[in-house]
Amino acid sequence: MLIQNSVERKKFIRFQVVGATGKLVCGRNPSARTQVLLTDHLSYGLKILDRIRSNSNGSFSIRGSERKILPIVPYVEIIHSCLLRSQRCRKIKSLRIPFKYVYRSKVVRIFYNFHTINLADFRNQRLKCFRKK
Repeated sequence: MLIQNSVERKKFIRFQVVGATGKLVCGRNPSARTQVLLTDHLSYGLKILDRIRSNSNGSFSIRGSERKILPIVPYVEIIHSCLLRSQRCRKIKSLRIPFKYVYRSKVVRIFYNFHTINLADFRNQRLKCFRKK
């Protein structure tokens, strides 16, 4: 019975892929080497699908995939220090990718384009600080 249930479950597991692009700026300056995560927000937390850094002019292109029954709930998480004085703290900006950019295939057909993201804008951000060692 347990084996049969796991075999039946595999029928419903589907490969899903999503991708996003954009350019990061802090005010008027490019935000180079800024960490960008592609995550799947689950009911019990989040799963990192990919992790990159923006290039020297702040541009990024990120792609991730997962095999699961439920649809991916994709977000781009940008971890940065734009306008922060403390070296111990980072801001985390979360941006949702619409479901129509999640594909049931192994290839991203169209990357969601965030265009220019100004990290000096405080909306959709949280602050994370780390203890001194």
